[in-house]
Amino acid sequence: MWMIVINVAFVCAYLIAIVLMIELVFYLIKKLIKKKCNQFIILGIGVMITAIVMVNAYYLDHHIVETDYIVNTTKEIGMDQFRIVQISDSHIGSTMDGKKFSEYMQKINQLHPDIVAITGDYVDKFTSYEDMVEATKRFGKITNKIWCVLCLWQS
Repeated sequence: MWMIVINVAFVCAYLIAIVLMIELVFYLIKKLIKKKCNQFIILGIGVMITAIVMVNAYYLDHHIVETDYIVNTTKEIGMDQFRIVQISDSHIGSTMDGKKFSEYMQKINQLHPDIVAITGDYVDKFTSYEDMVEATKRFGKITNKIWCVLCLWQS
């Protein structure tokens, strides 16, 4: 419940900041062209900008992005190809539950990576014990050769 209160407070603070910035822009316009603007227009623009930013943030927070890179080197690494998978900022508990993370780990296993690096905020203060256990169980089933786990979390 308190997570909802925090999110509502964040959205309200963001809306107030946007409205104040728009108010400043319209104040400067008023000074330059000597024309007053309706306060409902300012509030409406603020609400629209806030809604667009929040919807975009939600989308990016709940959709995994896969980026593929090919790096060439003249150094001898002992094999023709070397595959690294990096998982960053999963925020288990906030963006996905442990079961969903396990599904992503199954997909990663199908890539047959040589290294799996877990960086960024793997968990955060909203992660339940059950989600942590569920997500971590999948680690033992990855068949790669090397693990690099840098688990940082938000407090």
